[in-house]
Amino acid sequence: MQQRHELSRLFGDMTGSAYAALKADIAQHGLTDPGVHTYEDKVLDGWHRYRAAQELGIADAVQLIPYTGENPIDYVMSKNLHRRQLSASQRAAIVVTATAWAERGRPTAKKSDLSPIKTEADMAETAKVDTRTIRRAKQVQRIAHKRTQEVIKGEVSLNQVLDEEKASHRARDAAADLALQSGTTEKDVAEIQKVQQQAPERMDEIRHGTTTPKQVLKAVKMKTAQERKAAREALPPSQERTWLHAPIEQLALHVPAESVDVILTDPPYGKAFLPLWEALAHFAVHALKPGGSLLAMSGHLWLPEVLNAMQHDRLTFQWTLCLKMERSTQYMPRGITVNRWKPILWYVKPPRALGTTLNDYYDGSGMDKQHHEWGQSVGEFYQLLERIAAPGDVACDPFLGGGTTALAAMHRGCAFIGADIDAECLATTKRRLAEAPA
Repeated sequence: MQQRHELSRLFGDMTGSAYAALKADIAQHGLTDPGVHTYEDKVLDGWHRYRAAQELGIADAVQLIPYTGENPIDYVMSKNLHRRQLSASQRAAIVVTATAWAERGRPTAKKSDLSPIKTEADMAETAKVDTRTIRRAKQVQRIAHKRTQEVIKGEVSLNQVLDEEKASHRARDAAADLALQSGTTEKDVAEIQKVQQQAPERMDEIRHGTTTPKQVLKAVKMKTAQERKAAREALPPSQERTWLHAPIEQLALHVPAESVDVILTDPPYGKAFLPLWEALAHFAVHALKPGGSLLAMSGHLWLPEVLNAMQHDRLTFQWTLCLKMERSTQYMPRGITVNRWKPILWYVKPPRALGTTLNDYYDGSGMDKQHHEWGQSVGEFYQLLERIAAPGDVACDPFLGGGTTALAAMHRGCAFIGADIDAECLATTKRRLAEAPA
């Protein structure tokens, strides 16, 4: 299963109806254009045809053709930039982002060979916009780079982003002026302005000195988090279950984008399994809702390599949690460490949801090898789900094993998606759920 190349991802996904129509046409007539171009072992052009063929079970009909031209950016732009209904802002943002990708340097080519788009005039010619629009796109990438994706998706225009940034700067300048006039700090003035926006009814308390802006803002934040938690807890529990007999590399074909609230999993450890961690990161970016969390247990021995494999610009490392191994002591192969705890890596798909907090220490109740040789006990998995998922949320474990996460999700009232390459693991999990007390 090939991953989608970063340059191809710039153009987003087909809408649900458009993709369904494409898939139906391929099912009826076959792949009239079976050629799918790849670059760096990823799909550069033809992603949706490739994905549809995988889902329809006709992957053998696809012809993977390595791109051998001099410039993949020029190629992918010529294939996509002008055959879609993209605004001038979108086209400019895509070209500027692609050029920045090339300038970072790639392992397969010198950056000077990758991008012939060297000047603003070149970028404007490629995007079919004027140089002023290119300069705006570069400015957005420089001062508000996280919002470039909003522009590419067509959610906002370049002018809207820049106007909002200017307004934000003007507000900060006004706060600085007020601070100078009143003899307070700029930070104090900014906090008072936030109170005026978020809790104007409490301004009299600040004037009378019975509270401070910082205390009010903290109370507002806590109240918002509590209301959000209460609303989630009020959701009805779900018993919906989805079982997938598939490897991690193919799960994006079966799990809808941004449909999962939390991924809780215990991938296999060891050097041979390191590629699975990169696949896990890509799956998390695809499947998690914005603000959703990935919690993955890891061994110690290859932890630096795991952290490196998990790096993704759309996945934020949050923290390392500690799981104390109550009944298990491991003597590490290097012979210098007696290991009595296990890391749990916490990642979040931005933006992080307000009020999502976790303890970073958990007492484990011991491993449970009754159902799988790498099995963990349900207790600690339930503790994690209880803190990070509400009844009705969708939990997922792409390395199902003996079904520990599935059991924890059932007790928490979460819908669940479980996957494994071993059909026996799916059968074991279903049996455990059927036998578990309600």
